[in-house]
Amino acid sequence: MNLSSRFLLLPILVLTYASLVAAQSGDITPKKQNPDSSSQPKMERKQDLLDDAVAQVCQLNVKRYHLLLRESSRLLPPQCLKKPWSEINGHFVDLRLPAMESWENGDAIHRYYLLKKNVIAFSGCSSTDLWILLSAMNSDRPNYPVKPGAVYAADVAIVSTVSTSYHELIDTKPYPADSVLDTVLKSDDVKSIGATWPIVHRIYVHYGYIANRWSEHNPNGFHVTVEFVTSLDQEVAGKRINFTVPSGLDPLRTLSGQELVDAAFVSSDTLGAVESGGGNEWWHGEPHVVEANRKKYLKSNGK
Repeated sequence: MNLSSRFLLLPILVLTYASLVAAQSGDITPKKQNPDSSSQPKMERKQDLLDDAVAQVCQLNVKRYHLLLRESSRLLPPQCLKKPWSEINGHFVDLRLPAMESWENGDAIHRYYLLKKNVIAFSGCSSTDLWILLSAMNSDRPNYPVKPGAVYAADVAIVSTVSTSYHELIDTKPYPADSVLDTVLKSDDVKSIGATWPIVHRIYVHYGYIANRWSEHNPNGFHVTVEFVTSLDQEVAGKRINFTVPSGLDPLRTLSGQELVDAAFVSSDTLGAVESGGGNEWWHGEPHVVEANRKKYLKSNGK
């Protein structure tokens, strides 16, 4: 080996040795940044905001459940809406929140998680818990398994498990007089179905915008779902009916959800008229089984 070759070899050996030492100590910096590493801090910030919102909702100490729902709607849903379904649900799984219900309905997927047990005590109710209700559209039907897209609905709901007959529930008077749950339960629609279906199972209520495409300005208010079942032991049949009740807690909003500026507006915990929002009903089994179960369980053999 000539002298010039020896001078070239020395820097190469030094660089090789330095690289080996750095690799053993974990100090090597890659020439190209991992494409996922730039988004990692952003993802962590999103998760921190979501964690903070969950904690704040669970720590709310508001005696009037109307206000509890209204404050919850401002804290947690904004951290979930328009975010990837896999990201939001994956994080709730990481938080070990129990999944209470999960199903697909047409082109949408829905999943409900328990946030807090026994958030309010109502007489005659076995439990009244706080849930987060999530929904997303399935973005690649008819492929299977489906891949849900972004979360389009996220609501913090009070879920009151009743599991008793309508008449027994009314006699118990579990909810504060003139509150939204009390008002809805006494409505003619619920009374009519309660005369036929044997068991009121659960009542769901959350606070949010009440959309009406025929009106330029709409209120925020309460969305209530009353769930009836035929049996607590078997999945025979169920029926859900939905209602909206406007609230005076917030100003009206535009169709895009923008809050109207009204200097004369004064927030008040008042309720508007109960409006029916339809519902759905399901029965399990072949037609002859369904017919037999209608006769067995429904008091008037009707819907």
